Amino acid sequence: MKTTLTDRTDDPIIISLKSELELLRYQLVRLAIRSLPQETDLYNALICRCETKAQFYQWQHDAIAAVIGIAAPDAQGRAHCPLCKEGRQSWGSYDDVGYAVPDGLKRHLLGEGKSAQCSILKVVFDLAQDRMRPKFDEEERREHEANNARRRTERLYQIDPSSPAKLIDDLHSLRGARNPEQLKWAETRLRMLGFESDLSGNVMTYRLPHAEFIILADPRELGTIEVRIYPCTPTGKPSRLAAWTRFPLPDPWKNDLPVKFKKLLEDAIISLPSRRGVRR
Repeated sequence: MKTTLTDRTDDPIIISLKSELELLRYQLVRLAIRSLPQETDLYNALICRCETKAQFYQWQHDAIAAVIGIAAPDAQGRAHCPLCKEGRQSWGSYDDVGYAVPDGLKRHLLGEGKSAQCSILKVVFDLAQDRMRPKFDEEERREHEANNARRRTERLYQIDPSSPAKLIDDLHSLRGARNPEQLKWAETRLRMLGFESDLSGNVMTYRLPHAEFIILADPRELGTIEVRIYPCTPTGKPSRLAAWTRFPLPDPWKNDLPVKFKKLLEDAIISLPSRRGVRR
């Protein structure tokens, strides 16, 4: 069987080459900041001393802020990157005009949008991520085990008929999850709108009866209830290939809530590809 270089991770030559490459990357960073007046402070800001993923992400945020903090904007509020010395090419010419501070420079440092990422900061982040990878893997393993243990004992919420139920705090939101009292309030709100609750084992489902669609509510997030509409087959099962839609129902809404909800639901259903052109 043919062996590639990536298969020979224990080869002394490969180990030596990786070590030399890592040293070269460190030297590249040192050379990039050596001429800066704030060399010591910036170098310390670019050293990752993290132990967890949360600390790592915060360190990245702080490192970017430190680089932006030493930028020297011109009269137009633009500056070249303090690390790689690159700037943004002006529209219609070959002039290098620098990045708008702070937003344009931040996009460059992150490599967002159409901006090429700063080659020096990319090396810094890649080095840190390589070093942190074993800790990330171990943290993810512990999180996975803890998550499975919680799923066996805590209440889960069915918000997608084709996917596993979710834990109360399994959210992509900065607002966080409701506490038990807030969840009871949301459940009362859903009952007023015609939703039925069904507890099967430790899985709770909030469903609005409908002849053509599976309509589920997700009241977990603080401040809003998300309503999800899924097309279903003639047998009442979710259609895996059909598009689905959703809309929020904010907590502060109180006046004429049933009327508002009915209008939102009708508009959401008519927006589905399978219903476009169908008269209400």
